[in-house]
Amino acid sequence: MYKITQNEKQPTNFLGFKRKDKTTVHEFETYKEALIFALNEQQPYFYNHKGTFKTSRKTFAKYLTCKQFEIKAVENPLHYTGTNNAEKLDLNRLYYYYVNSNNLHRLENFSKTLKN
Repeated sequence: MYKITQNEKQPTNFLGFKRKDKTTVHEFETYKEALIFALNEQQPYFYNHKGTFKTSRKTFAKYLTCKQFEIKAVENPLHYTGTNNAEKLDLNRLYYYYVNSNNLHRLENFSKTLKN
């Protein structure tokens, strides 16, 4: 079972008192569902619960964030967008299209450099 915790800050009321922050926990059965949700919500990590063990998974260790994708798509548009020119494309919308259509291979991070 995979869990993603989101904290939403509540605004102050009309008297100036701070309200308690709202915490929402989303549970998923498969890694793929949790990964797609984490990429959509730009969550940096999520947790895998097996019995009493809790391990964290880093979302952006393998995949690009939306801002990183926009920069990389301008640099190398043929790989990331499939076109020769990415100037007229809405790259933000294209990122979420790739996430929701399960084209995650387009979002993989290849910028790791090898050190000698």
